[in-house]
Amino acid sequence: MDGLEDCGTLVILATNRPDILDPAIVRHGRVDHKIEIKRPSEEDAATIFEIYLKNKPLASGHRADKIGLVAAEVLYSIHNKHLPHSGALIEAIVEKATSFAMVREKRREKPGGISENDVLDAIAQTRDQESAVQ
Repeated sequence: MDGLEDCGTLVILATNRPDILDPAIVRHGRVDHKIEIKRPSEEDAATIFEIYLKNKPLASGHRADKIGLVAAEVLYSIHNKHLPHSGALIEAIVEKATSFAMVREKRREKPGGISENDVLDAIAQTRDQESAVQ
């Protein structure tokens, strides 16, 4: 990477496996700033659920913040410790919940929106799928 300082180039390296990087690549002087992005905490997960649910049609009487709190609690329960908790996982769970609600609405032919149970069912399905892979 010699000469990059002269042309103003910025190089960003990213990995989800820093433990397997060659030490010569990340030694001091080559990588000036290291930033670790940790997995979201349960509180962070509740906020992420709320963000993803905010613009979705919710069932009557359901609120994104309340669903987010319950979903995060269930996601971080002992039964789901093996899941790779991340924003991407939460997004996938919300998309599954959306699909569940859409199928249900199509059968009923009336609007209903996403319920807390849809999100909990999506978490359970995700857990079961992850368990089957391991």
